[in-house]
Amino acid sequence: MVPNEHPEPASGAENRGPEDATPQQWERLKRLTYLLDAAPDLAGPALSAPDPSGVRYMQSAESNDDLDELHHLVYEMNLVSPVFAAPLDEPMTDEHVDDLDLRAVCTAITRIFRGDRFVEGLLVAEVNRGRVQDLCRRAYSIVNTVDGWQPRLPVREDGRIETGLVFRSLSGEIEGRTTGGRRRCPAFARPGVACPGWLVGVLWETGQQLHICSEGWHFDPDSRELRIVGGGEISARFVTPRPLGEPPLPKSEWPSRAELLKRKAWSARPE
Repeated sequence: MVPNEHPEPASGAENRGPEDATPQQWERLKRLTYLLDAAPDLAGPALSAPDPSGVRYMQSAESNDDLDELHHLVYEMNLVSPVFAAPLDEPMTDEHVDDLDLRAVCTAITRIFRGDRFVEGLLVAEVNRGRVQDLCRRAYSIVNTVDGWQPRLPVREDGRIETGLVFRSLSGEIEGRTTGGRRRCPAFARPGVACPGWLVGVLWETGQQLHICSEGWHFDPDSRELRIVGGGEISARFVTPRPLGEPPLPKSEWPSRAELLKRKAWSARPE
């Protein structure tokens, strides 16, 4: 069951908006959307099997830990707020998510989460079709990126980024280092795709060198680490059939640390 309760806003929360959420909250939100994308569809409200006396009861919509966490997080980040409330009798629209500004995105998210209190199953239905996830990622993009790039990760005059920054795999168990390369995702201008992301080069400790699209990773300005938040373990690919891009090599095939340190990405000292 999706809980109707949500955290009480902190003091002064009424004066804050999604733009004031922390980088760590945005990272977690983006990661949760990909986890929900990968999960099986959740069941909506339904009648139970008859009990011994033949009575059937209405069962609440299904949920899971990731949806429960996202439910609390959208309130904490003020993506759901009375400020964005729309009349319940106003028809829900299906505008293309990429065309929405932040207020329209938050209004749509608020409509779904608050509307689920009155029409149980609305939230699960919108998660199953991916609209909640798309709206949350659109909010992430508006607040955290400019032209698809996270500006807290500086770009040099030559268009490259710093070499040697730590990159963490999806599980956090595999470490990589940036090679400095950066270029627009080749799907940027592809009809029907139009990915707004940017590829950055990373040399993993597995010895594999890949170019990872920013749609699948997050840059933490405090730790100065890049972390994959969705898709394949080291590829961040989430639109291809599993294993979602190139998987890690078996550990027996990884180069030694001494070999890695001969490569610029691993020998460079980040500024």
